[in-house]
Amino acid sequence: MPRAVRLVLAIALSAATTTSAAQQQPAGQAARDLGLAKKPAAETALPKGVPRGYALIVGISNYRNLEANKQLRFPESDADAIYRVLISQQGGAFPAENVHFLKGPDATLERVRFEVETWLPSVAQPNDRVVVYFAGHGFVENGKGYLAPWDVDPARLAETAYPMAALGDVLANKVTAGWKVLLTDACHSGKINAETTNEAMEAQFTALPSSFLTLTATTEREQSFEDANLSTGYGLFTYYLVQAFQGNSDNDPCDGRITADELIEYVRSNVRRYARERQLSQTPTARGNYEPEMLLGVGSGCSNSEALPPSMLGTAVVEVNMDGVDVYIDGKLIGTVQRGKPLVVPSLTSGLHEFQGVKAGYEPDRKEIMIAPGRESAVSIRIRYARQPKKPALVLPLGLAAYNLGQSR
Repeated sequence: MPRAVRLVLAIALSAATTTSAAQQQPAGQAARDLGLAKKPAAETALPKGVPRGYALIVGISNYRNLEANKQLRFPESDADAIYRVLISQQGGAFPAENVHFLKGPDATLERVRFEVETWLPSVAQPNDRVVVYFAGHGFVENGKGYLAPWDVDPARLAETAYPMAALGDVLANKVTAGWKVLLTDACHSGKINAETTNEAMEAQFTALPSSFLTLTATTEREQSFEDANLSTGYGLFTYYLVQAFQGNSDNDPCDGRITADELIEYVRSNVRRYARERQLSQTPTARGNYEPEMLLGVGSGCSNSEALPPSMLGTAVVEVNMDGVDVYIDGKLIGTVQRGKPLVVPSLTSGLHEFQGVKAGYEPDRKEIMIAPGRESAVSIRIRYARQPKKPALVLPLGLAAYNLGQSR
């Protein structure tokens, strides 16, 4: 269960509750484009009072120059989940056209450097929100920290990796914003070089500019964990980060605004609880100066009773009898489940929930299950009957139809 070396960065920058008429990204510009925006483009309408946002998301699971045992499992799917929640109107509320996504082989050093050092400073203004999310390997060499792009060469880190010091300098001095938040998810149990240790990596984040709020996935003496059975497979920290952006953290007060304080408290308490229940230790840790009321996302208020304390929440363990069954909870797609690999869904409110299993070519299976607070509830989805095709209506020749109609009278 301990993760290989992986690093997740999310930088959220936010200032006021009004948007500014700053330079926009051209509609349809792909994440691969290396050209700057030439003309403003119309943006998706934002919820009232939510600042305009830009985002860069990077996820790398398989690296070009690393051996098979050094590849990672969930960075790309974690990055997918962050992308979906950021562009959701009940989440980050970022216009999709303002989100650049570098995934796998697209996330080269050249492209990562361009997006961080050229694109973000060119579009972000003091009243905007900016999110940078990086999921992949991290390294330390000669006392310097690096983020690993897809084409990194561990033997030539200074030339092929992206320096964390450069990231800190750009965010502190070139991306204009009043508030800055750095979220990191790192584990070094499968370190690639001798210098990449928990303590060394944490020292790199501590050395970043003090104007950042830094929320790391662990203390410096802990490991960060992932769980293949947690939903469709997640790192613990990223799973609860997504849950927080979905509105589950909106609880103090429960007003439809996801603030920095609420997000930090929700992620820290839930990661600690989930790890402790599995005899593990993982404690997200906050450092630096930040505005507690900084707006990071948009929730749905208390409509879903998601502001309950962890002791009032339960867990569903969903198992299916066929491969490739899509599981929905209360009408929301949770993931695709395989036979023999139960899906663990924590942090459900207590009470009745509708579970539905759907597989192409078969009749769906629906169940209502009572979720008890503080307990795991088993949910068994059984796909049994092939969907029967509808029989086509009988079409009679015109003359015969007229004859039959006459006879019926």
